[in-house]
Amino acid sequence: MIAFPVAAFMLILYNTYNNFVYTTLPKKRKNNER
Repeated sequence: MIAFPVAAFMLILYNTYNNFVYTTLPKKRKNNER
């Protein structure tokens, strides 16, 4: 019963982290891709 909320919390945390990274370092990622 505890596993589901923990997984959902981790997913939200991961999404927020990705959002933060993509919004703060968009130019760096583009440079790395090319």
